[in-house]
Amino acid sequence: MAKKITVIILSAGSGKRFDKIKPKQLFSIGDETLLDINIRKFLNIKNINNLVIVHSKEISAEVKKLGNENIFLTLGGKTRQESVKNGLNYAKKLKPDIVMIHDCARPFVDEELIKNLIANTSFSSGSVPVLKVNDSLRHINLKTSESKKISREHIFQIQTPQSFPFKKILKAHNKSTKNNYTDDSSLAEENNIKMKFILGDKNNIKITDKNDIKFGRVMFNNQKEISVGTGFDVHGFETGKHIIICGIKIPFTKKLKGHSDADVAFHTIVDAILGSVRAGDIGDHFPPSDKKWKDAPSSTFIKFAKNMVKKKNGKIKSIDLTIICEEPKIFKYKIKMKKNLSKLLEINEERINVKATTTEKLGFLGRGEGIAAQAIVTSEIFTKDG
Repeated sequence: MAKKITVIILSAGSGKRFDKIKPKQLFSIGDETLLDINIRKFLNIKNINNLVIVHSKEISAEVKKLGNENIFLTLGGKTRQESVKNGLNYAKKLKPDIVMIHDCARPFVDEELIKNLIANTSFSSGSVPVLKVNDSLRHINLKTSESKKISREHIFQIQTPQSFPFKKILKAHNKSTKNNYTDDSSLAEENNIKMKFILGDKNNIKITDKNDIKFGRVMFNNQKEISVGTGFDVHGFETGKHIIICGIKIPFTKKLKGHSDADVAFHTIVDAILGSVRAGDIGDHFPPSDKKWKDAPSSTFIKFAKNMVKKKNGKIKSIDLTIICEEPKIFKYKIKMKKNLSKLLEINEERINVKATTTEKLGFLGRGEGIAAQAIVTSEIFTKDG
C-alpha cells in the first residue's frame, strides 16, 4: 500500500540571533532562499504528496508568493513545538499516512536521506537521522574554568527531517502538556512511538549564524554544475493570416507550416532546454506522427521542458534566442515574447534575451520562404542536492 506523505517545513522562527531585520529563512544561498531550497528538495521527491509551510506573520507576504497546488500555508506558534502542533493539525485535512517534520534551517538535506527516511517509516514506527559525535567532549563552566570529560560513546547528534506515522505523532503533540521539546523524537519517545535511527548526512548542517551561511554558499557552489544546450528549428510559410512566435500572435500575410502551432521559437527553446539537461529533443517526447499533438499550443512543450529540468534537479539560468527572418519585423514584439517566456518558465525576464536578424536576402530565409530560430540555454544542475 502506497504511503501518502506530507512534509511540514518549520519556517516560523524569528531568527533574531541570526539577523535583526531579515528572518533567516529568507536569506539566500545562490539565488534561492533557504525556504526555496527546502521546497525544491522535497517537491523533487515523487513519493511526497504535499508540503505544509509553517510560517510567522512577518513573512506571510513572502510565503504567499510561493503559489503551488502542492504547497499549503499555516501560521506557527511561540515555540518550535507549538509550530509543529499547528502544522500537524492543519495537515489533518490532507489525510497523510506519514508526516516528515523538517527545520527550514537545514537546506542541505539530500534526496538519498529523504528516501531512506521514507523507506524506514511504517504505519506504526518512525525514522530519525542521527550522526555519531566523533569530537572529544567536555563539560565546561566558563565562569570558573572548571571542566570534566564526557564520554562520547553512544552520543549522537539528531537531525531533521524526522519521519513519523501521522496519527501517532499528531496524538502525541495534542496530548502533550509540555511545550519545550526541541525535536520531535524526544516527544515521540515519551509517548512510546517506536523509532528507527538511521545514519544522517554530515552535509545536512543547520544554519545557525551568518558564518554558516558563508560555509553553506561554498557547499552550494561545489554541488552544482553548469550545462549548456542548443536548439535550432525551421518552419516554412503557407497561406494564412498570422504567425505565432513565443506564444505571441503576429498579424501577417502567411502562417508557419507545422504539426502543432508551428511556433518556431518555442520549438528551438524546448530543444535547447532539453539539451541542457541531456533529455533528448522535442521529437523524442512529442513525435509529429502522434495525432494528439496536431495543432497543439507549443506552450505545452515549454511547460514539459521546464518540468523536465526540475526532475533533473536543475534550474534554467539563461536563455538566448535568435529569430531569423526577413518578415515580419520582430522588434516591437520582443518585450511581449520575453514576458511570456518568463511567465511560462518561471524565471526572471532579465535572464532571457530575444534577438532578431536577417540573412541579408540570401538563401531560403532571404527569399522569405520561412522562419528559423536558434537558442542557447544554460541550466544549473545540482549534482548532490545543493
